Amino acid sequence: MAKDYDNVRVYGDEDDAVFLAPLGSTLPTGLAAPDAAFEDVGTLGEGDFKQSREAEVNELLDHSGQIVAVVVPTSGKTVEFEAIEDNEVVEALANDIISGPTTATGVTTTTYSGKYTPKTRAMVVDKYFVKDGVRYLDRLVVPSARVVVSGDEVWSRENYTAYAATAKIIGQSTRIVGPAV
Repeated sequence: MAKDYDNVRVYGDEDDAVFLAPLGSTLPTGLAAPDAAFEDVGTLGEGDFKQSREAEVNELLDHSGQIVAVVVPTSGKTVEFEAIEDNEVVEALANDIISGPTTATGVTTTTYSGKYTPKTRAMVVDKYFVKDGVRYLDRLVVPSARVVVSGDEVWSRENYTAYAATAKIIGQSTRIVGPAV
């Protein structure tokens, strides 16, 4: 196969997005906007926005130490992103909310549990790239993902507060690519 630099993808469009919805929500089958049940986590951080492949690899050796087989007993994929907006979608993802949010006289109150539970959601990941002057949408549709927000929530005047999220894909996923609608 000949090299084709048009097949090199560079992402990082301002419209790149992660959408989350309750399990069982109607999943997109094309590139139109996701169903209203899907909520955008908001602006993504400048860090890598990526899919990781994980595999446990066991090499089986014969008596002389030569590899005779490679076995992969477990494998999986995750999507990692950094949410940087302090909005209701991110707040519910990063915390176990006991009550609220409620707003009275301009003051909003939310009560959190002392523990954290991963959230299982349907997920749509949209990434954009340009090829031959045409803007394309590269969409990953995930019927079920276990999302965990972990790490430090830093409050600083030198940088934004970021919520590092890892979404473990449970089962299958579908990739849809085409000119942006």
